[in-house]
Amino acid sequence: AEYHVKIKRDANNVAYIPRLLQLHTDLPFYRQKPGTIFLHCIEQTKTKGGESLLTDGFYVAEKLRSENKEIFDILSNIHVNWFDRGTDDQLEFNKVYRAPVICLNSKGEIESLNHNIARRDSHFTTDIKNVKLWYKALKVFVEKINTHAAEFKLQPGKNILFRYSQENG
Repeated sequence: AEYHVKIKRDANNVAYIPRLLQLHTDLPFYRQKPGTIFLHCIEQTKTKGGESLLTDGFYVAEKLRSENKEIFDILSNIHVNWFDRGTDDQLEFNKVYRAPVICLNSKGEIESLNHNIARRDSHFTTDIKNVKLWYKALKVFVEKINTHAAEFKLQPGKNILFRYSQENG
């Protein structure tokens, strides 16, 4: 699918708002996510802003597994409600998916990641004893993805390609 990311009035999607976009994964409310994302800069603002921020979440998750297994286990076992509700181009939608931040396959390998503050539901359906543990673990994860992030301003005509999941290799 092709999308044009630009500022829209009354936007439902945070990609279309004129402010800093936190590190996130797109579409956490779907089990199957795009394997690869291709971004092509058509036009870049000449004023302040427009920077891209990327990080290797798979690297960070593996680093957590080896350095802080307790945090890794919390983020790979506690399910979160991810949602998308609204209207776009006169199409109404209401999607909800339950999955942890770090999704593992049957072999225990990291398959995909879910991290999107704007798409995490406020209804947290986990045992109350897990809530504080999960938020503390998320704080560690967010600090690490930000520590390992690269910031740059993509120029018109330039492209960036990145993998969104490790499914099928």
